[in-house]
Amino acid sequence: MIQARRSEDPPERHPIVSGLMQSRLRSEQLKREMLKETTETFWVKMSDALKMYFEKKTPLRRSHTPR
Repeated sequence: MIQARRSEDPPERHPIVSGLMQSRLRSEQLKREMLKETTETFWVKMSDALKMYFEKKTPLRRSHTPR
């Protein structure tokens, strides 16, 4: 069934289908950009939080003598 379609004109040539595909690509690109931004901000916040956490924790940890 897929092979039969390939022999005809590809569906991308149809103006409506090409428009839909372009809008889908655009939305995918926007999603990817947003996801990238959110992950970047997440990691920045996470690293800051971890730094603060370890800065607070390290003096407590150093006071304990390792066995």
